[in-house]
Amino acid sequence: MLFEHFVSLRAGALYLLDKRVGLLADYFVKSVRLGLLTAIIVGILGAIIGGWLFGQLGIRIGGGIVGTIFVAFIGAVILLLIVGAVRRR
Repeated sequence: MLFEHFVSLRAGALYLLDKRVGLLADYFVKSVRLGLLTAIIVGILGAIIGGWLFGQLGIRIGGGIVGTIFVAFIGAVILLLIVGAVRRR
């Protein structure tokens, strides 16, 4: 029971983190405007893309929340730049 409570708290924290990362990336990339749901999705995908990219490049960021936010933000910005370039075509 304690484990399930911990997992639900962690999932809630990740939801808030992904939303904020997506909204922050949306603020910096002016060519794409996001709604709240899309910002959450961009935050999740940004974390995946950033984690993969940093791993491929051999870049290690600290394991704390700040490092996680940074990697997810970089991934989200890259994703939004790609979406913006595709939309302009």
